[in-house]
Amino acid sequence: MNKAIITTTLIDIVLMYLLYSLQHFSFSIHVRMFSKGINSSAIIGTPIHELSHCLLCILFRHKIHKISLYSPSADGTLGSVVHSFNKNNLFETAGSCFIGIAPLFGGVLAIYLVNNILLPGSNINNIFLSVSTIKLSGLTTISNCMLLTINELSRELLTFLTYDSFWRLVVWVYLSGSIALHMSPSRADLHNSITGIIAMVLILSVSYLLLPQLTLTFIFRLLSTLTIILIISLILAFITLITTLAVEVAVNAIRKCTTTH
Repeated sequence: MNKAIITTTLIDIVLMYLLYSLQHFSFSIHVRMFSKGINSSAIIGTPIHELSHCLLCILFRHKIHKISLYSPSADGTLGSVVHSFNKNNLFETAGSCFIGIAPLFGGVLAIYLVNNILLPGSNINNIFLSVSTIKLSGLTTISNCMLLTINELSRELLTFLTYDSFWRLVVWVYLSGSIALHMSPSRADLHNSITGIIAMVLILSVSYLLLPQLTLTFIFRLLSTLTIILIISLILAFITLITTLAVEVAVNAIRKCTTTH
């Protein structure tokens, strides 16, 4: 169990870094090519990202001072939530850990709702849920899991390539991908989570002394859930990166043609 926890932790760190890198790459491409436009994915993904922080702030009784759902700045910041907490309160301090990674869970919930609204009757949510039944014990199984999910998701989406549902499919790709592309915690999120992580380590250490097996099982399930969320997020984020860039390039080309004529 201890080895599995260490392996899963390392995998989660790698996957989170990949998701963060994909998000950063998307933003840098947008700034370079469309500096005067609107980031078509951030305008959807960022508000959900920040609202996820807000909901967890309320849950862990943090005081919210300022909310900015979408306000792009030159340093790459797209939105923010300014909050504070009582550092002498262990519950509030530990909450910082979950507040930092809240967009991962909030994003998955948002994508679940998008699936039900735009593609009712589809098997997409079941495909994502089936990922959770796979034992993710190493990079090989992670790769196989991603390939399996992409294959099943592609086959399911192809069934919606009809005249009646094509535009719903296009909107689904845009919305779900935009959410996934902005689910990763920012550097500021991770930095603000440090005190919460320390508090959680302290809590889990005490819990391990009292209930060792139950504590290890809880940690492993939590990390495995995070792995599944990151896998799904990476797949959807990659899809939306390709599609939104293609759309923006096309729109930019049309604008140039109209201005020259």
